Amino acid sequence: ARDLAPLLNTRVQVTGWTLEREGRRIIELEPDAGALRPAAEAPRLASPLAWQPVGAVTLRGEIVDTKCFLGAMKPGEGRTHRACAILCIQGGIPPTLVTRGPSGAARFTLLCDPAGEPFGGAQLDAILAHVGGPIEAQGQLESAAGVERLRLDPRSIRRR
Repeated sequence: ARDLAPLLNTRVQVTGWTLEREGRRIIELEPDAGALRPAAEAPRLASPLAWQPVGAVTLRGEIVDTKCFLGAMKPGEGRTHRACAILCIQGGIPPTLVTRGPSGAARFTLLCDPAGEPFGGAQLDAILAHVGGPIEAQGQLESAAGVERLRLDPRSIRRR
């Protein structure tokens, strides 16, 4: 695990590989320690990312790990990928709920605990139990810089 605290609210340089699918892009960092470092003459940013509340929602979709779903594995979703997705999420890859609108376009929503933190312990186990299949989840939706996250209690998740 990388200690990211010294890099908070600073511009950084990254070295890695782009993973992209259906309009969403992430960078898989190289494994060496220098893959994420302060940019040359990197001033601290004026303000950290501010999450804006959207409201209470019920979403239907599939919990995936973003790394595999966006291209590291094919397929990166469904029952065939369930065991791999569980390992990735246990290893720190954020769980993401992929939902689809009437046109079939994907919507990506990061999942976090009710306090806005990553899942751990029993809450993480509850999330892992629902990976790789159709679910319905209720929580508080928030948005920041084009990214959505859902604060949820894993007990709100139901199989569909």
